Amino acid sequence: MSAGSPAPAEGRMEEYAVVSVYQYGKNNFVSVTIGSKPSQEKVYQKEKNVERHDLAPVLAELEKLNAQGFELLNGTAAMHSVHGGGGEPFYSFIMKRRLK
Repeated sequence: MSAGSPAPAEGRMEEYAVVSVYQYGKNNFVSVTIGSKPSQEKVYQKEKNVERHDLAPVLAELEKLNAQGFELLNGTAAMHSVHGGGGEPFYSFIMKRRLK
Protein backbone atom coordinates (compact mmCIF):
# COMPACT_ATOMS: atom_id res chain seq x y z
CA MET A 1 0.00 0.00 0.00
CA SER A 2 1.43 3.39 -0.96
CA ALA A 3 1.90 6.31 1.41
CA GLY A 4 -1.22 8.41 1.69
CA SER A 5 -3.55 5.55 0.76
CA PRO A 6 -6.43 4.97 3.15
CA ALA A 7 -6.23 1.87 5.33
CA PRO A 8 -8.01 -1.07 3.70
CA ALA A 9 -11.55 -1.73 4.87
CA GLU A 10 -11.97 -4.77 7.07
CA GLY A 11 -11.62 -7.89 4.94
CA ARG A 12 -10.95 -6.01 1.70
CA MET A 13 -8.39 -7.80 -0.44
CA GLU A 14 -8.01 -5.47 -3.46
CA GLU A 15 -7.87 -1.81 -4.38
CA TYR A 16 -8.95 -0.51 -7.76
CA ALA A 17 -7.86 2.40 -9.92
CA VAL A 18 -9.56 3.84 -12.99
CA VAL A 19 -7.85 5.95 -15.63
CA SER A 20 -10.26 7.73 -17.96
CA VAL A 21 -9.20 9.66 -21.02
CA TYR A 22 -11.29 11.94 -23.17
CA GLN A 23 -10.81 14.71 -25.64
CA TYR A 24 -13.06 17.73 -25.93
CA GLY A 25 -12.31 20.18 -28.67
CA LYS A 26 -8.57 20.80 -28.68
CA ASN A 27 -8.11 19.73 -25.04
CA ASN A 28 -7.05 16.27 -23.89
CA PHE A 29 -8.03 15.19 -20.37
CA VAL A 30 -6.89 12.30 -18.19
CA SER A 31 -8.65 11.48 -14.92
CA VAL A 32 -7.10 9.11 -12.36
CA THR A 33 -9.15 7.64 -9.50
CA ILE A 34 -7.50 5.42 -6.90
CA GLY A 35 -9.79 3.63 -4.47
CA SER A 36 -12.44 5.89 -3.02
CA LYS A 37 -10.25 9.01 -3.12
CA PRO A 38 -11.51 11.89 -5.29
CA SER A 39 -10.45 11.75 -8.93
CA GLN A 40 -7.55 13.88 -10.09
CA GLU A 41 -8.14 15.32 -13.54
CA LYS A 42 -5.64 17.19 -15.66
CA VAL A 43 -5.19 18.42 -19.20
CA TYR A 44 -2.31 16.73 -20.96
CA GLN A 45 -0.34 17.77 -23.97
CA LYS A 46 0.47 15.58 -26.92
CA GLU A 47 4.15 14.74 -26.63
CA LYS A 48 5.52 12.44 -29.29
CA ASN A 49 3.98 13.75 -32.48
CA VAL A 50 1.33 16.01 -33.92
CA GLU A 51 -1.26 13.24 -33.95
CA ARG A 52 -4.40 14.37 -32.21
CA HIS A 53 -4.88 11.09 -30.36
CA ASP A 54 -1.38 10.55 -28.94
CA LEU A 55 -1.71 8.41 -25.81
CA ALA A 56 1.91 8.48 -24.61
CA PRO A 57 1.01 10.70 -21.60
CA VAL A 58 -1.80 8.27 -20.71
CA LEU A 59 0.55 5.31 -20.83
CA ALA A 60 2.83 7.22 -18.47
CA GLU A 61 -0.06 7.38 -15.96
CA LEU A 62 -0.65 3.63 -16.33
CA GLU A 63 3.07 2.99 -15.81
CA LYS A 64 3.00 5.06 -12.57
CA LEU A 65 0.12 2.94 -11.27
CA ASN A 66 1.90 -0.25 -12.32
CA ALA A 67 4.96 0.86 -10.33
CA GLN A 68 2.63 1.18 -7.30
CA GLY A 69 1.58 -2.47 -7.70
CA PHE A 70 -1.51 -2.08 -9.90
CA GLU A 71 -2.14 -4.46 -12.79
CA LEU A 72 -4.34 -3.79 -15.79
CA LEU A 73 -7.69 -5.59 -15.59
CA ASN A 74 -9.56 -4.13 -18.53
CA GLY A 75 -9.37 -1.39 -21.13
CA THR A 76 -12.13 0.01 -23.31
CA ALA A 77 -12.40 2.53 -26.11
CA ALA A 78 -15.49 4.29 -27.41
CA MET A 79 -16.49 7.23 -29.56
CA HIS A 80 -18.76 9.88 -28.06
CA SER A 81 -20.89 11.93 -30.41
CA VAL A 82 -20.35 15.67 -30.08
CA HIS A 83 -23.23 17.92 -31.09
CA GLY A 84 -24.60 15.27 -33.45
CA GLY A 85 -21.44 15.39 -35.57
CA GLY A 86 -18.33 13.26 -35.52
CA GLY A 87 -17.19 11.43 -32.45
CA GLU A 88 -14.54 12.15 -29.87
CA PRO A 89 -12.58 9.23 -28.37
CA PHE A 90 -13.02 8.08 -24.78
CA TYR A 91 -10.75 5.48 -23.18
CA SER A 92 -11.01 3.80 -19.81
CA PHE A 93 -8.50 1.54 -18.05
CA ILE A 94 -9.36 -0.42 -14.89
CA MET A 95 -6.49 -1.60 -12.73
CA LYS A 96 -6.25 -3.44 -9.40
CA ARG A 97 -3.68 -4.36 -6.80
CA ARG A 98 -3.69 -6.82 -3.94
CA LEU A 99 -3.74 -5.31 -0.45
CA LYS A 100 -2.89 -8.41 1.58
